[in-house]
Amino acid sequence: MPVVQTEIEEPVAPPKAVVLELRDFTFHGSSANAVRFTDINLVVREGELIVIQVDPTFKSREFVSVIQGLKPANQGKVLFQDCDWEGNDHDRHFRMRSRIGRVFEGHAWVANLNVAENVTLPGLHHGISIGENAERWVKRFGLKQLSNKRPAFVEPSQLQIHQWIRAFLGKPSLLILEQPMQYVAATMFPVLAEAIDEVRRSGCAVLWITNNPRFPDHAFDPAATYLHAESEKLVALSKGVNDE
Repeated sequence: MPVVQTEIEEPVAPPKAVVLELRDFTFHGSSANAVRFTDINLVVREGELIVIQVDPTFKSREFVSVIQGLKPANQGKVLFQDCDWEGNDHDRHFRMRSRIGRVFEGHAWVANLNVAENVTLPGLHHGISIGENAERWVKRFGLKQLSNKRPAFVEPSQLQIHQWIRAFLGKPSLLILEQPMQYVAATMFPVLAEAIDEVRRSGCAVLWITNNPRFPDHAFDPAATYLHAESEKLVALSKGVNDE
């Protein structure tokens, strides 16, 4: 009797956990140049990189503040690790926010603190051990030490790298990077990309917002999802891992 050979199907890995979800989300912002969205849906899973390209005339700061629960959406849901920002459970929101690292677009510093104090303040605020972790990122991004100068007296590119360090501290579950290469030499792009890849391997999700129209041409991960914010929607620039 002939032997019938059958193919053994490889087990399908379960989908990774959702870190950030915008569900039927609308936000128009209070400023005229705020990036606006109407009835969008977005899912970001563990280890994923989502790049959102916005027009240079628009600002993302208010939109990101909604993701962090600092501003309310006009309608719809913002879920971080399956939890919303609704209600007055400030302790829960505090714990949620401690798991999000952010590079801010525009003003990012408390003026009457030095830069080192600014960098370590969020970790201390959330009770996160930052000593050795901070030193590791300082060396990783090519600095000798955190600056003890006030922000007004530190060169913009150095300030931006200090923002990177602050965002990566505390092993975040979500990194939100608003124009992270602003003021920084292009030679630093691979350094930041390698750091992002490292935290993604540990499960951190990354949302990168850029106003550089050429960003996808020199992007570092073809498996990422590239979206363009236009007409208050998110339009795919290329197919990636988040095309559900």
